Amino acid sequence: MVNNLRSFLTAKDMWAYLKRIYNQNNAAKRSQLELDIANYEQGLMSIQDYYSGFLNLWAEHSAILHANVPKESLPAIHKIYEVSKHDQFLMKLRLEFEVSCPTLLNRSPVPSLDVCVGELLRQEQCLLTQVVLLMRFLLHIRLKVLTKVVI
Repeated sequence: MVNNLRSFLTAKDMWAYLKRIYNQNNAAKRSQLELDIANYEQGLMSIQDYYSGFLNLWAEHSAILHANVPKESLPAIHKIYEVSKHDQFLMKLRLEFEVSCPTLLNRSPVPSLDVCVGELLRQEQCLLTQVVLLMRFLLHIRLKVLTKVVI
């Protein structure tokens, strides 16, 4: 690489050359990230795992998308982007959390994504506790039935 730069007399010319050679268009990466975001769903993941993966995708997408935005436009675009991110996260939750989404979205003001995640984590813990209690109850009933059959 150094040999390629020896022909230039000024740093400005060197940088112009390097920019021409190494400048990459992120259109393909942005397109792939948009597809990944569109297809990303909670599935069998916990709320925490889903949120973590979701944030990673959106952070990478945001870096590419906002790279060429003028600084004076950035706050307005960031605000719109955050609303979209918030809505996308809630839309891709499992059915168990379907009841929570309208409740969160119909608040005034609509809570931040962090607040929504906190509430969803509490709801997930509540659901897990209910499952454990139900399993204990069913085990107790089964043991009673088996004891009666044996006697």
